[in-house]
Amino acid sequence: MSTNSSALIGVDWGTTRLRVFQIGIDGQILDRRASPCGVAQLRAGDFDRVLRDIVAGWPSGLPMLMCGMIGSRQGWREVPYRPCPAGAKDLANTLGPIETSYGPAWIVGGVSTLHDQNAFGERGGRKIYDVMRGEETQIAGVASVGQTLMITPGTHSKWTLVQADTIESFRTYMTGEIYAVLQKHSILGRLMHDGIGGQFDEASFLDGVHWGVEEPALLHSLFSVRTQGLFEQKTPAALVHYMSGILIGSEVSAEARRQRLDCPVIVIGSTQLTSLYQIALAACGFRDVRPVEAEGAVAEGLWRLWQLRVATL
Repeated sequence: MSTNSSALIGVDWGTTRLRVFQIGIDGQILDRRASPCGVAQLRAGDFDRVLRDIVAGWPSGLPMLMCGMIGSRQGWREVPYRPCPAGAKDLANTLGPIETSYGPAWIVGGVSTLHDQNAFGERGGRKIYDVMRGEETQIAGVASVGQTLMITPGTHSKWTLVQADTIESFRTYMTGEIYAVLQKHSILGRLMHDGIGGQFDEASFLDGVHWGVEEPALLHSLFSVRTQGLFEQKTPAALVHYMSGILIGSEVSAEARRQRLDCPVIVIGSTQLTSLYQIALAACGFRDVRPVEAEGAVAEGLWRLWQLRVATL
């Protein structure tokens, strides 16, 4: 690929994965590569070497823009959070510079929000922060008009209220991480061990979603995973999807009580995850739901933020 057709190296460096994109002058992805060398797998001195190896052979001298946990306290360089409301221009104007052996690079800072409402929605309650790194770049890469609810499911699912291209507020749910912990390190996981990796059981998933919605006590509803297995009401393969449904159903129902159900919803994630959330969202009354593939969104977001940055120079 010639240097003339390339304009930016985009880097999405998360906790568990590293993805890089060679982006052309028209914003299209010319080439992409991926690695399991996420931030959690590396030590402080490893970042430059890993980055140099993964972009080897690509044109040199291009600007590089990174997002994700690479800008966290555990990453290469901590870049401050931008408090809400945070628009795409705000993010582009507060990039954190960093020197690499490839050349100069910049890191997108994350976004923070402060909840100061109590359990009844009254202001002046307990003050709790929420933060994101990487999701703000995905959101910047998805076109929206007016007020939109954007969901970025994953290890830490985010429910973000976006006005045009400005992040107004968001809430985080540790759904993916809790699922992984329960599956790998709890008594529930022992019952489903033989079923992991099996074909998707939509009926069991939807059963879990409904129980997660109906039973507000998540710690109680999760115990049904054990009893459904003990009394052979569900197979090990079905239990995998049943537990996933409970967790996602609990998450979606919590937000259904807070959000307008007629608000347009965009789910940004892998095909598998967006499909699960579409099922759960429909079960909870959300109707206007559109899936967006996460990899394309983050590449488009990196490109857009860089274009906004260039416009200010």
